[in-house]
Amino acid sequence: MTEAAHSPLGPSSAKRWINCPGSVRATVDMVDVPTKYSIQGTAAHAVAQTCNAEKVAASTMIGKIVLVKSETEEFQVECDQEMVDSVQAFLDHVQQLPGLDFSETRVHLDQWVPKAFGTLDRARATDEVVYIRDFKHGEGVQVYVKDDEQTRLYAAGFLHDFGWLYPGLRRFNLGIVQPRLDHYDEVEITVEDLLKWMDEIVVPAYKRTQQRAAPFKAGEWCRFCKIRPTCMVLAGSIFKEVVGEFDTLDAAITHATIVGALPAVNMSNEQVGRALHMLPQVKAWCAAVEGYAMREIQRGHRIGDELTPWKLVEGRSNRVFKDPDKAAQILHGEGVDPYERKLISPAKAEAALGKKRFAVVEDLVYKPPGKPKLAPSSDKRPPLIEHVEFEPLDDE
Repeated sequence: MTEAAHSPLGPSSAKRWINCPGSVRATVDMVDVPTKYSIQGTAAHAVAQTCNAEKVAASTMIGKIVLVKSETEEFQVECDQEMVDSVQAFLDHVQQLPGLDFSETRVHLDQWVPKAFGTLDRARATDEVVYIRDFKHGEGVQVYVKDDEQTRLYAAGFLHDFGWLYPGLRRFNLGIVQPRLDHYDEVEITVEDLLKWMDEIVVPAYKRTQQRAAPFKAGEWCRFCKIRPTCMVLAGSIFKEVVGEFDTLDAAITHATIVGALPAVNMSNEQVGRALHMLPQVKAWCAAVEGYAMREIQRGHRIGDELTPWKLVEGRSNRVFKDPDKAAQILHGEGVDPYERKLISPAKAEAALGKKRFAVVEDLVYKPPGKPKLAPSSDKRPPLIEHVEFEPLDDE
């Protein structure tokens, strides 16, 4: 499967171009470098599309190879049990929705953004309500649908292309389906509110992208931007948060090198909270810079100055058997069991037995509490520990 064509001003990149108009011109001619996560996501979408078109269960695809083509490379992705479980959960969710099915349907936004388009994963349309569902195979970043630009633009595109078929359409039910995080999120928006948002937010944002000096702004939308590794605006915003106000980024780097990234005093809990909001951006930026530097060195380009250039070296590795089968035979002859065994997961057992036969062990299944994880106040999950304000004690 070739990765779906993307419009520079399409729904999938809407959060970025609406918030950072300058990034459109800056990335227009850049090749998109796929990551293992984007490759896996594209493969999962291809499996979901095949299963829906052929009316088969996702389990029929296990072990099959999905070919994913990017702008410059081809990748072979095996459909494993985890992908099967994720795809089937998405298919089951959509199957429960009412209405006429629209699968992997291209929609257009010319009424508001000339030549912009996108491909929605699934939609179910009734006379009054259209259900838009976006499939997220990834588990690294939990996506919430409230104020989500991507699903709103899919809804607007559906209205643009197919609204004439549904004169009684009153509202859209927008949803994110992220099975690997057991995350199903939905929200409703009226047609009137959607059109107002398009006119007041999207159209002005589009106009800003067409300006020669379109503004740049760093934020969470930088995560998937092509210029993230070398963007001075993003780097400057990160250093500003970490090391404070400086006239130039070079001054900030020098200061951080000399005195360390943090002053020699304890941060307040409020400052720690602000730093936590930056962590996802900082981690993603660091990974992007490292990846960019490695690619440049592999191409023969120098990273760093003439006196202290960076280089690629061989990393640590673990020993392996050159001939696993022969090693297993010898170990078995020496009285050693050469294979490690463990009980399969409930998900794999259910996939092997089917839902009905799985009932024989279902009473033995439970879901243990997840490990504590930091989350902002906007997260819908209840807190494990309630915040308590302590009153200062009197001297007496």
